[in-house]
Formats: sequence, C-alpha cells, structure tokens
Amino acid sequence: MPCRLFIKVREARGLPVMDKGSESTDAYCEVKFASLPSQKTKIDPKTLNPVWRQSFKFEVQRDKHLQDAPVEFKVFDHDVVQDDIIGGVNVDITSLLPKRGPSSISGWFPLYDSIRGIRGSINLSIKVEFIDNSNEFRELSAGVKFYSISTAMPKYKIHSIIGFVQELVVEDDPEYQSFSSFSKSRTTNEQRRNIFYHISGKLRRKIGIAVQDLGGNAVLGYRQRFDLEGESGKGIVARGYGTAVYIMRDTPTDKTLHVAESLSPRGAGEWPVSTSPVGPVSVIPPAGVKFTFYGEIHLFSLTDIPPSITVQIGGSVSVKSVKILKKTHRRRNRDKWWAAMRSEIRSHAKTLHCNSVWGYSESTTIEEDIVILSSHGTACRILSDDTERKERKSERKATETNEEKGEKIEKIFTEKPEKREKKERT
Repeated sequence: MPCRLFIKVREARGLPVMDKGSESTDAYCEVKFASLPSQKTKIDPKTLNPVWRQSFKFEVQRDKHLQDAPVEFKVFDHDVVQDDIIGGVNVDITSLLPKRGPSSISGWFPLYDSIRGIRGSINLSIKVEFIDNSNEFRELSAGVKFYSISTAMPKYKIHSIIGFVQELVVEDDPEYQSFSSFSKSRTTNEQRRNIFYHISGKLRRKIGIAVQDLGGNAVLGYRQRFDLEGESGKGIVARGYGTAVYIMRDTPTDKTLHVAESLSPRGAGEWPVSTSPVGPVSVIPPAGVKFTFYGEIHLFSLTDIPPSITVQIGGSVSVKSVKILKKTHRRRNRDKWWAAMRSEIRSHAKTLHCNSVWGYSESTTIEEDIVILSSHGTACRILSDDTERKERKSERKATETNEEKGEKIEKIFTEKPEKREKKERT
C-alpha cells in the first residue's frame, strides 16, 4: 500500500548557544524516515530561534515501515570542520494509519539530546496520504489497538476473548560495536533509541497482524519488555505479549461475553475457524451459542476477570528457569525457552484441574552470563452454562446418594432387635 509522507518543518525556538564568539547558532534540520534518503532544511545563521518554513515529501513503498520506523528530526549547528548535533525528536506516525484516525500531526515537540537533555523545541507537521489501498497482502495492523489495561474503554465492551498472543525480536546491542566517532556515548545512545523505536513498532505490527488473523481488533493486558543481555549476549531482546480480544460499542441488547479460543464443541464446522503461528486454533461462536471448554490450557494476561464469566479459582502457579546466555542462535533459543516455560505453567494449571491461567506475566533477570526466566499467574477453571448444569446435577446426585445411604443406615438401627437378628440369620 504505497503512500506519501508530507512533512513541514516550520521553526525552532530556545536553542542553546553553539558558537561562543557570536553567542548564537547556525541551525538546520535533517529529516529522515526508514531507509529513505534524508532531507535537510536551509541554514538559518546566527539565531537561537531559526525559521525555515520548508516542506518535504517521502514516497513510502513498504507498509511495514509506517509502523516499524518513526520520522526522525535532528537539528544541527553548522560548522566548518564538523556539524554538531543540538538535539532531535522521533515522531511515531501509527496514529495516522487507521481510516477513522486523524490525518495529520502538528505542533511543538521538544528537542532532546541523550547527554544534555532538552535543548529547545521545534514546530512541525506530518501528514500521510495513501495512494492505493487494494493490496490484499497487507503488512500493516493499524486497526488493532493496544491497551495495558484489562478492561474495555468506556462505552465499549469485550465481545469475545480470543487468547494469548506474543512475539519476540532480537537485535545487536550497539554498546558493543565499534564506532569511528570520538563521541561514542552519544552515538550509542542514539543507536539504542532508534533500535527501541524500531523493535517496539515491529512487535506491535507482528502481534497486530496475528490478532487480525484470529478475528480480533484489540490487545488487552499488553506487556512489552526489553532485556539488555550485556557483554555475554551482546543483544537487545524485545518481548511483547497480551490477550487478543474483540471489542465493540456497548449496546443494551447483547450482554453475552464469549471466551472464544478453542471453546466450541468439537466438530462444530459451521463456526468460522482461523489459525495463526503465534497461537492455537481460534473458534469464535456466534452470539447466544452455548459452548463447553475444550483444548489446551489458555493463558490470559488480563488481571480482571469479566463479571459475565464464571470461574473457579484453583490457585497460584509459577515457573522459574535458569539459562546461560550465548550470542549464537539467540532468537531460536529464546523462543524455545519461553515455549517451555508456558508449557510447564499450563501443566501446573492442569494439575489443579483448571483450564486457564489469568493475570499471566513473564519477567527476566540478567546477571553477567546468567538469565533467570520467571512466569506466574492464577489458575482458574472457566465454567460454561453446560458445565455448571452438569456440576449441579452431579452435586444433587451425590447429595441424594448420601441421603439414601443415611436413611438405610438409620432404618437398620431403628429396627427391632429380633427382626434384625432374623434378617441376619436369613
């Protein structure tokens, strides 16, 4: 889905003095997006409040760049020998991608230097214009919203809970790369900042695509973790996980909440089925359908159980594992590590006769070449209407059986001794 980025760089204010002789700055702004060639404004000499009022255009061919990469603005002081950076700002444009979202971003943004802090501000605007929206193999997941909360926003409700989604991205840590520049600290900080922006957007994009494939439109209880492996692993590992859901505007008619992932009776071919590499088969029943819990133990990062779901709490479950960091096969090893952790915590929940784990979370602790993986949650058993009816029927049957036994015992002991002896002789 090709698009154009229209960018206006208007002015800056409050810049620091970079030229001690003239007590001023010869400032210009450099604009960069993804791997496209950077563009620069003119130099406004000898002023701390430069005015440029220039426009730029970027032709974007790949969808994924819109979510993976921010628009980078860097303000420099022009010098004969080497231009010195004053500060910069990265602007995330994912809010401009949904069809019903805003069409542009504009305003004042702080200019930040990773060593000296805030170094003034810059006024700019960004607009996205889509050229063609007919590409069916889309790389975007702009329609999926990410929330760290466990409940829907006001005036919205959770229509169906689909299940656990996760993604993992590994990048080399620039701290352990060699730079020709003498300003290694600033270079490393900027490299790390760009990597964090990039892999954060990449995580959300990949998880969002998986959620769309499963029929959802939001992720609740979203958690994002960055693990700095240090000199042993020399990498940055980014992990994102959450609970895929389908949310919709709250109306007084449909009050039913569906726990949708693999909850249908087996063989229900009339329900739409979708699969994804990040999770098991998801079956989303239509409104009003009664279902029974089948399939594997499901993990939910939600800390609040919706009131319309009936659960029995089994207890707390947790898993810890100690691993040794190695630079080789980082992505494959970490996928295996977390897959094993999730499998073990599911087995603990199964031991407690539960079919789900709520409030599920993951964390890591790194010390030199040792990494400690931890995961925990609360094992629960989700009860459908059929399950509750069967359990009530079973309880009634057990109660009746116990009552019948009690009546027989009481009858035996209340009989006359001679009658009881006669029965015994017979």
